[in-house]
Amino acid sequence: MAYRYKTVKVAGKTKLLHRHLAEQALGRLLLRSEHVHHVNGDCHDNRPENLRVMDHAEHQREHKQKHPIEKLCLHCGLQFVPHPTKRARKESCSPACGRQIGWSKRRANYSERQALRAAA
Repeated sequence: MAYRYKTVKVAGKTKLLHRHLAEQALGRLLLRSEHVHHVNGDCHDNRPENLRVMDHAEHQREHKQKHPIEKLCLHCGLQFVPHPTKRARKESCSPACGRQIGWSKRRANYSERQALRAAA
């Protein structure tokens, strides 16, 4: 059977290598509810400093984070935390910065349209 992760045979059973190494580092067997997370995202990098044991909920949060929690305002460069439901589209830290960004985007689109008209 082909696995995405490296495996090792221990006492006649196939184990995932990263789980086996985490158990060796902790000095105990892992619970079924415990997950071993590869910190740098490389599933073949099984160095002890790259492995972190966490529960299922914490592991899900680590991998389900589609958009960053903190963002930089495109207008003023200030770091801000957008509302969780608006992380994908939020570009500014405040309505005032948002208006400035909107104005500059409209201006850029207008310039592009003018250039296309001139070329035609």
